[in-house]
Amino acid sequence: MRDALASWHMGRVIFAYRTHPWHGQTLSQDVVGGWLYLTQSQLSRIESGPAPEELGKLIRYAETLSIPGDLLWFKLPADKGNAGLADEDQAQSDADLDGESGTPDLSSRAAIIGARLNG
Repeated sequence: MRDALASWHMGRVIFAYRTHPWHGQTLSQDVVGGWLYLTQSQLSRIESGPAPEELGKLIRYAETLSIPGDLLWFKLPADKGNAGLADEDQAQSDADLDGESGTPDLSSRAAIIGARLNG
């Protein structure tokens, strides 16, 4: 994972995430592509093609996979678009991210990445 992050190539980072032994098995491109709102073929091209350079996409991929900002070669925005939400609305927004979409909750992915990089 460190080598992928050092390469400044988000496709390599996503590939390293998908194939990391921590998962117990390789995560399919279909599954991870779904988290990133990409098709399997789009994710395949990102992983094997030239490094994506569009900052908005890099930020979206990093945030979706909960990659800590201090490990990235670009800056994540401090505000993730939830400014001004009431506490109840923020809690509902967080619950929506954690719940029924079929994706692992973001805090779990952050813990996974932290454990991988530290161990």
